[in-house]
Order: sequence, then C-alpha cells, then structure tokens
Amino acid sequence: MLQGPPTSTCVDDNNGDISAVWDQPPPICQASTCPPVLSPPNNGVMSCNNGNNVGSVCSFTCDMGHVINGSPRSVCNYGVGIVGEWSSPAPLCDALSCINSLIAPPNGSMSCTNGQLVGSECSFSCIDGYSLIGSPMLTCVSNPSDETDWNGSQPRCQFDAPITCEPVHVEPSHGSVICTNTNMVDSSCSFACNEGYALIGEPISVCVGGPLVASWSSESQRCEPITCEPIQVNPTNGRVTCSNINNLHSICSFVCDDDYQLIGATTVVCNDDGDRDELGVWSTNPPSCARKMCSEAPPAPSNGFRVCSDGNYIRSQCEYGCTGDYYRRVGPLYSTCMENINGSLSFDNEAPVCELNQCRKIVRIQHGNFQCTNQNQVTSQCSYQCDASQGYTLFPRNFTHNTCLNDTTWSLPRP
Repeated sequence: MLQGPPTSTCVDDNNGDISAVWDQPPPICQASTCPPVLSPPNNGVMSCNNGNNVGSVCSFTCDMGHVINGSPRSVCNYGVGIVGEWSSPAPLCDALSCINSLIAPPNGSMSCTNGQLVGSECSFSCIDGYSLIGSPMLTCVSNPSDETDWNGSQPRCQFDAPITCEPVHVEPSHGSVICTNTNMVDSSCSFACNEGYALIGEPISVCVGGPLVASWSSESQRCEPITCEPIQVNPTNGRVTCSNINNLHSICSFVCDDDYQLIGATTVVCNDDGDRDELGVWSTNPPSCARKMCSEAPPAPSNGFRVCSDGNYIRSQCEYGCTGDYYRRVGPLYSTCMENINGSLSFDNEAPVCELNQCRKIVRIQHGNFQCTNQNQVTSQCSYQCDASQGYTLFPRNFTHNTCLNDTTWSLPRP
C-alpha cells in the first residue's frame, strides 16, 4: 500500500538561484495488516501462516473436552487504506459438559469443582447414620470423539443397619454355644458338647468383617456321639451283650457256648481316647471262644491201643484195648474228657494195662514136681515129674507136658 502523495512536482523555490525543490516528499510502500493481532482462545490453540498481514489465514482448535464456539478460520483481507479486516473474530473454546447430570443422593450431599463440565470433580458424602455405597468422587471425562460421561455410577446413601453375621449361631443338638455379643461384629461364640459327644468343627467362631459385610470365621459345628469301632459282634461259638451298643461307656460282656471257654477279657468298655474327636477306643481286644480241651489223654498201654472219638476235646471218649490174643485188658475200657466241679478239665479214668492171659495156677501133684516156662501165662509149658525113688510114675504115662492156651485153659488135665 502506497503511503504518501502519489505525485511530486519540481518547482522554483524563488530564492534566486538555480536550485528548485519538489513540492511533495517521496511516498513509502507499507504492507497492509489487520488489527488487532488475534490471540489463541483459552483452552485452545491458534496457528497463522503470515501473522496479521493481509492474506494470512489463522486456524483455531480446542483442547480435549472443549468445543469451538465461532469460526475455526479467520482471513486477513484488504480493507480501507493500509488497514485490513479479519474475516471473523477469534472463536472461543467452551468446555463440554456430561450429558447425565449428577445429583446429591438422598440423605447426602454433593460438591463439584466445576459443575457438570469436563474435568469437574464431584465429591459425595452422607449424613450421620448413613453409609455411602459407591465411589466417593466422580469426574466428568471425555474421549477424542468429544463424547462425555462420568467415570462411575451415581452413588447412594444407605442406612447404617448394624453389621451382623448370619445366621445366628444356635446350640447344636446335644451341645451348647455361648456368644459374647450374639452375632455382632467381633462377637466370639464358644461351642461345647454334652457328655458322650464330640465337637465336629472349630470350638470357637468369631464374627469377622466390616464395614458392609461380616461372616463367621467357622460354621457347621455339630455334636456327634462318641463311638468305638467296630461294633462288637458275637464271637464264633459265643454271644456278646452290650449295655449301649458301641457308644461311649458301653460295657460289652462275652460268654461262650457250652463246651467252649473264653480266651481273653470277659468284658470290654468303650472309652474316650482324649483326642477330642468322635472316635473312642475299646478298652481291650474282644475275646474269642475256644473249644474246651483236656491235656493229653492217658497213653495207650503197652501191648495195647487207644482210639479217641474227638482228640482231647471235651466229651471226647477214648477206648482202650489190647493187641493180639495173648493179652487181656485190666482196667477201664473208656476214659472221657470231662469238666470238673472247679472248672478244670481232665480225663475221668487212667489208662488200663494189658496183661498176658493166665490159666489157673498149677497145683503141685503129690509125690511129684513140675516146671513151667512162664508160670501160668498163656503159651507157658509145664512139664511134670514123679518121685521115682518112691516108686511113683505119671499117669497117664504120655502126659508129660501141659500148655496154657489162649482161652486160659490148660491143654490137658492135671496128671
């Protein structure tokens, strides 16, 4: 833009010399500008390609969470003289606001740093007797697409009911419970069981928790009867009778059938082993019933035999006999295993003996003598002699030997 007169004329300065002067000073060429210089909006930026000179274009953008209010471009155009004009004033950057407005919760209050605008932080609190459920502070935020929302849900104020553990502990069957403060937080409940029962579970349960939720440190306590395993059953060839099955302190008595005797204790008792569980212990192992028996039966006699009906068990009968035809039994035929009045067992008879069969004794003949190989025992042979010096001879003459036969008779009559 030309600044000054566009023409200048050379004129006489009327001072009588030869020098003349220009009637106008020379002009200057000054660039045209647009006043005032534009400034970037608050919470935004500006970029101009040639300052505020004519033809310069200034572009405007806003920070995240703000939206432009006005034209995003302004151009410096020619105006009157050297003063140009901006095509539009600089815009403003207005803060975005969250669409869903927050409110103070019932029985509470809300305080925000900048209303519902992006970046505003809203704090929540409740009056006495109420607890805040949810976040105590929410912030209005936006994304690159300029979509806005709060960073959490609207909190609420809840009435402060006492924090308790549920359910309330109750007495277990066959037991008791004592609590320091029913089912309130920090209440301690102690469990115990009646005589003959054992506690299953922890003996103490504490209500633990807060500020909103509480729970018992242990649950499901119960009292189970203390029993001994296994249940006592009838021994083979015997019977058992228990005062209370296999429960604590039950006494089980054992007896055996006839002809059987008890091996072991006659009674066993279910006792508490002291380890606090539901299993007790029997005082001893159960007995057994063994068949009664005598000591060894009397042995077979020499030259004889023994046959027993049932070994040396009670009521076994042993029969005795002699071998061959030359011996006869002297003594009882049988010996039986019997129980004595004092409870001992023994065979009722001693064993017999086997003696050689005997013929009647030889009687000395008058006026003679005899000699036998084995006296009057079976197979013994006796020879006779007469006193010949006195004039005696045997009669009959051929009768010189006599033999003792198996039937205990002599083979010939006495000569």
